[in-house]
Amino acid sequence: MREAEDVQHFIRIFNRAYKEGLRVYGPSVENDLLLVRWYEDLRASGDLEKTFTPATQCLSVFLNLFSFPSHLLYQQTESGVESDVDTRNTPRVIRAFWLVPASPGVAYCGVWLMEGVRFSPRSLSFLQACYSFGFTKRNVLLGKTKQMDLLPIHEKLGYTVVGKLALGWDGVKEDAWIVELTRESFETSILNPYRGAKMEVSDGR
Repeated sequence: MREAEDVQHFIRIFNRAYKEGLRVYGPSVENDLLLVRWYEDLRASGDLEKTFTPATQCLSVFLNLFSFPSHLLYQQTESGVESDVDTRNTPRVIRAFWLVPASPGVAYCGVWLMEGVRFSPRSLSFLQACYSFGFTKRNVLLGKTKQMDLLPIHEKLGYTVVGKLALGWDGVKEDAWIVELTRESFETSILNPYRGAKMEVSDGR
């Protein structure tokens, strides 16, 4: 319960300051249906295979990935509200960031931005909020990708490419790369909206 309250408190503070409509996933019928629609959109666009390893592409595993103690932060479009993309009159996830604890000091994280909003100023604000949240929980964030063309973008954001894992994406034919973002690199990165200010990390819950 304390963990959920901490996350909601962070979201309230950020939204009050930046009015970005940042949300945090919590199990409910409405939220689960939103995630199912997101899953369908990922499949239709081909982003499911690019973003999630084969082991997490099954719907049940996909949904479980975001359950506690993981965190999923996202933005959605809403019917009747001006947005970046056509919502088809149904709320849709358009930006997502997830944090999966690995150890008291380390977590895996992932990012997805809907095509059409990936290079918008609002997407940068979203990433700044999410990474700021991530570094209140952990000191090191790790990522895994099979898209080699994304490595230079990671490096511009402050990540270090740790190395290549042969057949590391699916264990059969696709390689993967591990990237690492440390607290020190984050503090001087464009991802940090509070550059120059000190941040506090929690006890790792």
